[in-house]
Amino acid sequence: MKKLLLALALMTACFAASAQYVPSGTAKRSGGHINIDGERLTQEQQTVFLSDINGQDFTAQWKRNNTWRKTGIWMCIVIKN
Repeated sequence: MKKLLLALALMTACFAASAQYVPSGTAKRSGGHINIDGERLTQEQQTVFLSDINGQDFTAQWKRNNTWRKTGIWMCIVIKN
């Protein structure tokens, strides 16, 4: 009886957790660009996307971090050769 109640409780918790997931697309960084569900965003779309993430503008931070990323790649290439 305890096992049955435990199984029901866990199934209810799993169902409640899955109800909170809204599949609206997955954004991933690909090099210096952003892909949503495998489709690369244009520069304008990327700017709009980064300009309002939970009420914050991440455009400047994206540009700064992307510049540091490119600098790091360049330094690794120069040092290796």
